[in-house]
Amino acid sequence: MATKTTAKVKREPSISDLIKLTDKSDPKPEHLALIRKRLDDDSALVELNEVGQRAIARVIDTYTDSRLLRELYTRQIDAKREELGYGSAGVIERMLIDQLVLCHLRLNMIEMYHAEKVKQSHSLETGMYRDKMLTSYQRRFERACLSLAKVRKLLAEANLHEARARNARSSATKNSVSIMKMMSN
Repeated sequence: MATKTTAKVKREPSISDLIKLTDKSDPKPEHLALIRKRLDDDSALVELNEVGQRAIARVIDTYTDSRLLRELYTRQIDAKREELGYGSAGVIERMLIDQLVLCHLRLNMIEMYHAEKVKQSHSLETGMYRDKMLTSYQRRFERACLSLAKVRKLLAEANLHEARARNARSSATKNSVSIMKMMSN
């Protein structure tokens, strides 16, 4: 009678298995090696977990438990990011756009909180504290706007200088060609 031998084929763990195995403080080195290889082969997971996007999601979660409001805020933020040119922006611009949108979200949330609390009775000290908090959020938003504007201005100036240099090289090349033609005649 023949015996069947079954060779166990070791399958590679799925991405969700690897996430479960490595999403802790002290995963096994072989699991880390596997997740690193998977991330090197496919960066989609890295892009999905971009820090700026996660920070925005975390802030939204702190302001509401409503799934509807979370969805609305997320869509509004995505629209603002696109209006600010996120898709075509470089890495520094994208980080600043994320910061600007995050500051805008927080400022609006604190504005709503402040408006609600102003209607209630409170001590002078509490009122001053809330006003300072609001002013602080307004300053953060303003600084984020200024930072993005400065970087965009610098990038525009750099592009202008680069275009001028390209034109100068092109003109010099044309002049060189015409001089060469004159000398060869």
